Amino acid sequence: MVKIFFHTRTSGQRDWKNEEREFSRVPSIGEYVCLESPHEDLHRIELVVHTPFHCPYDAEVYAVAENHLEVMVSACGG
Repeated sequence: MVKIFFHTRTSGQRDWKNEEREFSRVPSIGEYVCLESPHEDLHRIELVVHTPFHCPYDAEVYAVAENHLEVMVSACGG
């Protein structure tokens, strides 16, 4: 597991929420991550900062919440 300092915000807002998360790997830009339940908003990864120096985290990740239904409709060509 890798430790991530995860920064999330609502689309169009500056309401950042910062928390420590563990992932099996560091997410990539453009991927979607669901943090809690399948019915929660998906978070689109916008920025990944790898921390190869001495730090308690393997990376810092910045993501924006997007409605999961809108993402699914868009992915299906709707």
